[in-house]
Amino acid sequence: MSTMFIESEYDMDMALAETIKLVKLTDAQLDVGFNNMAMVKIFLDNLYEQLLEQKISPNEKKFHLNIMVKAHDET
Repeated sequence: MSTMFIESEYDMDMALAETIKLVKLTDAQLDVGFNNMAMVKIFLDNLYEQLLEQKISPNEKKFHLNIMVKAHDET
C-alpha cells in the first residue's frame, strides 16, 4: 500500500499517474491525502476522465482508493 500527500498541482499529477498505474494491477490500494475538498474534487474529476479515456474499470481490478482530507483547526 502506498500513501501520497497532495500539496501542489505537480503532486496531483504524480498521484493521478500512480493511481492509474495501480488501478491496472489486481488488488491494489492507495491512500491519498489532501489539504482541502476542492483539491479532492479536482483529483476525482481528473481520475474519472482518465479511467474513461483508458477504458479501465476499478471494480474489476479490486482497486481501493482511500482519500484523506486534512482537518483544519477552527480558532
